[in-house]
Amino acid sequence: MDAKLDVGGGKHVQVVVTHFGNHRDVLDRQLQTQEVAAVLRRAPESVPYLFLGYLTNSPYSPHYNMLVDAGWKDSAPHEMRRWCQYIFYRGLVLEAFRRYDTGDTSDTEAQIGHFRLPK
Repeated sequence: MDAKLDVGGGKHVQVVVTHFGNHRDVLDRQLQTQEVAAVLRRAPESVPYLFLGYLTNSPYSPHYNMLVDAGWKDSAPHEMRRWCQYIFYRGLVLEAFRRYDTGDTSDTEAQIGHFRLPK
């Protein structure tokens, strides 16, 4: 799902929300991730983006790297305990990030990012 959010003053942020929860079919997840990466590559650099997604992959896995290689920044690049949920961004400044771990896997957590548009 792709949406354009009005963040005030005539400024917009594009948001992509996904759920790649098919952990048994690697090809399915690969194709989904390739398409999201292609959407970002086609977007003008001037457009700020947020990715709120469920990749069903660990950090620095091939699917994770496809998004990083396409220009996304990870909101928590050193948090290695994640498996599913991610917040990536481009064209925004990350002010704060918090991950609330509530279980053994990252699909039982909450993540909150505070972003601002660059000046």
